Amino acid sequence: MAKYACPICGDPQAYLFWVDPEPPIGCPHDMENWGTTRAIKNISECSVQRKKAWQAAEFRKLVPDAFDETGKMKPGQLARVLQAFGEKHPGMPIQVG
Repeated sequence: MAKYACPICGDPQAYLFWVDPEPPIGCPHDMENWGTTRAIKNISECSVQRKKAWQAAEFRKLVPDAFDETGKMKPGQLARVLQAFGEKHPGMPIQVG
């Protein structure tokens, strides 16, 4: 079985198992629209990628000192960031990946 990244956004975890001989043609979060005019054609149309981007921005707004100047989280800061996010947005799931 082959492993493929999403052909739209490049997410390497998109298709961990793919059994067809041809690679996937669309976003895994939009399979019902593959081949139609409603299909996701760029990364900004993907709701999952938009949620991930919003969450990353929110992490940086809530605990700015937990990140370095390039925006990467400093070692040992994950718990602080997740706690601050949970307090600000109770019950909201964390987007992983």
